[in-house]
Amino acid sequence: MGIDKLMSELPFKKPGSNRGYDPGVIMKGLMVSVWCGANRFSHTEVTRDDEVIRMIFGWKRLPGEDTYRRFFGKYNQAMSHQIGDDMSCDVNSGH
Repeated sequence: MGIDKLMSELPFKKPGSNRGYDPGVIMKGLMVSVWCGANRFSHTEVTRDDEVIRMIFGWKRLPGEDTYRRFFGKYNQAMSHQIGDDMSCDVNSGH
């Protein structure tokens, strides 16, 4: 299963405004930031400002650290475990 399809099928909370980021973009942006060495939300600003990374992934804009804080602040431990379980099932089953 491709990462885009997986992200679209997970039970992420959708943005409350038309200016909000798609949850898949938030998650992929965070993953790319971690791959590039980020280990704090504030470090995501480096990849956010990197024009080459945005071009490689076809992103016009990326979330900033406040977006990540608000996004993950919406989830409690039980919800996080459910999403993790859903991801594991999809990855392991090949669906």
